[in-house]
Amino acid sequence: VQALDRDREGKVARFADSLDMQTRTMETEIDVDNRNGELIPGMYAEAHLALREKQNVLTIPLQAVERNGDDATVLALNSENVIDERHVRLGSEDSTYAEVVSGLAENDRVILGNRSLFRTGEKVAPHEVALPPTNFPSANAPAGARGAANSGKAQ
Repeated sequence: VQALDRDREGKVARFADSLDMQTRTMETEIDVDNRNGELIPGMYAEAHLALREKQNVLTIPLQAVERNGDDATVLALNSENVIDERHVRLGSEDSTYAEVVSGLAENDRVILGNRSLFRTGEKVAPHEVALPPTNFPSANAPAGARGAANSGKAQ
């Protein structure tokens, strides 16, 4: 609850039968402990729902993913730092990361950012970048592909 500057755990009690496709929202009621009366009617809260927990899943930042309908691709670097477009199958997602079910392996390097600066087959001078924190629903820290960025100059 932002107004109280603290987190609370709760359990989904009820939810609407329909999803608003424009806002991608659904009315949901979450039961939380409010014995001390801090929560009052009309307060707003931001909820992070763990739909299912997975351990040791491979994740990548969504900014590395290009989607075209049901198809998803990433630009990955091979051992010679040459760009290869790879088709990936994605699983669960949060607001910043997606689970990679197939198409990448742990420690594969992917390009983040503006894909129009890069071409398949181009050799690049990558550098690792800090990745954003994740709220990905996993009991352990997720395994991940490493992020790589480039100045856009081919080698």
